[in-house]
Amino acid sequence: MRLAALGLLGLGLCLAPARLAFAATDATSLDRIEFQRRANAVCATYTRKIAALGPVTTPASVDRWATLMRAQTRALAALRPPTVYTIRYRRFVAVSRAVLPVALEALEAKRAGDAARSKRLSEQATRLANERSRIADNIGLRTCAKQ
Repeated sequence: MRLAALGLLGLGLCLAPARLAFAATDATSLDRIEFQRRANAVCATYTRKIAALGPVTTPASVDRWATLMRAQTRALAALRPPTVYTIRYRRFVAVSRAVLPVALEALEAKRAGDAARSKRLSEQATRLANERSRIADNIGLRTCAKQ
C-alpha cells in the first residue's frame, strides 16, 4: 500500500510540470489570439481611414496619407506581442517604418519628373511592402498582410 502511494505521489510529481507546461501553452495561445485581434483591428481601422481619403494624388492628400501611415505604425509599435512573435514583430514594425519614407521619396521623384529614380524607389517600396505583408501573414496578422 505504501509503495502504491509513493508511486502515485511520484506520478503526480512527474505530471505536475506537464500540467504547468499545458497551462502556459494555454495562456500563451490566449495572448497570441488577443495580440492578433488587436493588431488586425489597428490595421482595419487605418485601412478604412486611408480608403476614405480617396485617390492620393495631391500633395495635401499625400500628407494626410503619410500622417495616417505614421499613426498606424505607432499604434502597431505600441502593441506587445507574445514572446514567440517578438523577433518577427520587431522586424514587421521596422519594415513598416521603412516603407513610408521610400514611398514618399518615389512620389517626390515622380513629381520632379525623374522617371528612373521614381521607378527604382517604387520597386524598393514594393519589395519592402511585400516583406511586411509576408511577415504579417506569418504571425497571423491577416488584415495587416492585405495592406
